Amino acid sequence: MPRRLALLMIAWLAWVPALFAQGQGTAPAGFRGMPGPVPGQELYQRQMLNAQLVPSRPAPFYDETPLDVAIGNVFSESWLRVEYLNYRLTEPGSRPIGAEPVTAATVPLFQATDRGGAARPGILARTTSLERTNYENNNGLRLSFGLPTEQFTFEGSFWGFAEKQNRVDHEVLFNSDITLLFPGPVIPVIPLNPITTTTGQLQDFINFDGGMRSTLTTALYGTEANFVFPPITPNVAMEVSPIVGFGYMNFRNEFEIEGADQQTATFHQIDSITNNNIFGPQLGLRMEAKGKWLTLGVEPKFLFGINRNHSEVSTAQIYTDTELPFLTQDETTRFTPTVDLGAFARIHLRPNFSVTMGYDFMAMNGISLADRQIVWDSTRQPTDPPAITMDTARHTFVIHGFNVGMDWRF
Repeated sequence: MPRRLALLMIAWLAWVPALFAQGQGTAPAGFRGMPGPVPGQELYQRQMLNAQLVPSRPAPFYDETPLDVAIGNVFSESWLRVEYLNYRLTEPGSRPIGAEPVTAATVPLFQATDRGGAARPGILARTTSLERTNYENNNGLRLSFGLPTEQFTFEGSFWGFAEKQNRVDHEVLFNSDITLLFPGPVIPVIPLNPITTTTGQLQDFINFDGGMRSTLTTALYGTEANFVFPPITPNVAMEVSPIVGFGYMNFRNEFEIEGADQQTATFHQIDSITNNNIFGPQLGLRMEAKGKWLTLGVEPKFLFGINRNHSEVSTAQIYTDTELPFLTQDETTRFTPTVDLGAFARIHLRPNFSVTMGYDFMAMNGISLADRQIVWDSTRQPTDPPAITMDTARHTFVIHGFNVGMDWRF
């Protein structure tokens, strides 16, 4: 009997776990056992729960806190744009270097004279100009980015142009260079402002019998930060978005003249420098017509600019080799309104990549220009020092050209 009881106990212990493992068996009527999970179902439910908690486009720095989620969503919709710029600046034109010529200097060639009116026998003179200065094909780069939020998109850009030098050599001409039966050379000169004497208007000149070189150097760069708000005309063919921001530009301009006059043993040097720092708030509009493959738009902006300008004009050895350098400088703050008109087209090659191209026109009023701020003043009296000083007048400067680049959306 004990052995039979032991066998029954062993059979019962083996049957009960098998019954619970299957969920049902030969249990009494009404008893279905403990419900168990379907194989693989628990793992599937955990994956579905995790998929609901994680955004469809997880940010690179995703975490579980609400702040990290918000930051991640901003970066997941951000964009980056790189553009090549090719712009043209306002050229000085064919204005003469120096004061406007009078009397004999209005003709192409005239008698060369020293200070005081003494003629240089056998030597003719000619005035020079800036007409060979080339301000085309200024190469630059612009880097822009955007960080969208629910209320606005924050956009910033940095742009600049490579420094450009325009050097023009004004050589001494001879019979082989010009059609003139004249035995002597023709030297370049710079006319100074005339004075009134008992004999009428006369004019003094800076002579360069060893040749003359003029150099114009420009450097231009800037940055801006803007808030672009949602369209005020949503769901229409042309969406219009207000722009509020801040802009800064730096325009540096330098005009150098140098050359030798062997007869007076002098090496003339004239250097004019301007540095325009323009900054202020700006307002604008962005008008876009968006399509699946193409976006067209225009973007006018107006900068309420303040120009903190530093200018100076220096001279050396204008008449004698012992002449002390003469410096005139000025620092002013002026209102410099700036208009920036842009047009663009973007071709969407992929959901996160586009090719962009456009045209920009920028006009600045109240700019100091190095080649136009010199006052060419002097007297014909040999005992008087030269008085080549600086003019504080301001001018309008225009920049325009095309750009081409690429957009990446993250």
